[in-house]
Amino acid sequence: MSKFTQSNKTGWDGLAETHYRNYHTDRLLAGKPLLNEVIKSEVGEVTGKKMVHLLCHIGTDTLSWALLGASVTGIDISSESLKYPRKLADKMGIDADFIEADIMEVRNKVQSKYDLAFCSTGAFSGPKTRPAAVAEQTGRLTWIFFVMFDESALLASRRQKFCTNCATFVK
Repeated sequence: MSKFTQSNKTGWDGLAETHYRNYHTDRLLAGKPLLNEVIKSEVGEVTGKKMVHLLCHIGTDTLSWALLGASVTGIDISSESLKYPRKLADKMGIDADFIEADIMEVRNKVQSKYDLAFCSTGAFSGPKTRPAAVAEQTGRLTWIFFVMFDESALLASRRQKFCTNCATFVK
């Protein structure tokens, strides 16, 4: 693991407990999805779809998709973060998988195929604040990225590598 990747993992490990305490998990436990209307309308109907949430952190969006009818898998680099969605899924009675993996090397850990891949707001972040949704089609898999800035050439390159590395679990 590179120094940058290890630093990123350490940072997310350190945020996990604070985010768990402050991300409205009480609403989620009450059966209320935490996704906003823009994201739900962009992604569309998920009932019966097999969905992977890349960079899922504490899994609140992952479990929100499950409440909306998707069969879900969350993937994140942070082992500390993944403790929380597993705990929440158990409390909620949701059958969800959570996999610890560096998303840039995920094909080495994930053998399943999915109908839909989702990446939440803020997972790819940058200095500008203009919201944008970028959707790409790869075979039958819909890639949906919600980012909070104008996409730079560097990010576009990283996103392309990200899609290429994840393409092995496309149906």
